Amino acid sequence: MSKRYSRPAFPDRFNDYIAKIKHIDTKLKTLNARYPFLKRIFFLVEPDREVAPDQQYKLAIQVLLDGRAPMSNTNLKCQIESEICKVFSNANIFIKDVSCVYEDEMTLYELNFYKVWDKDYITNRYGFD
Repeated sequence: MSKRYSRPAFPDRFNDYIAKIKHIDTKLKTLNARYPFLKRIFFLVEPDREVAPDQQYKLAIQVLLDGRAPMSNTNLKCQIESEICKVFSNANIFIKDVSCVYEDEMTLYELNFYKVWDKDYITNRYGFD
């Protein structure tokens, strides 16, 4: 219950744009099945306010991966980043950046700007399962 009140809020129009992405629920389930070590998705939305219907949001995405960074993970990270970009691409959302980081790579400084995004934002509001 506390999750409902403590999670960060994104602009309503931004949530509407995300919810209108075709087959987003299926895409997210496929991503979770393919990469079970995906822990969290963080968004940095600009601007962090409502925009006019003819304006775009800029979105930077950080994908938190479970565990510590192995020495050679560049190809895997690039693959995940590419797939995440495809999932969240939308005419109303410009994907500014996508990066994957392991738990030992994400900083407290970044958490000042990035907000956790959860599928529940659209699941609860739009009735996705």
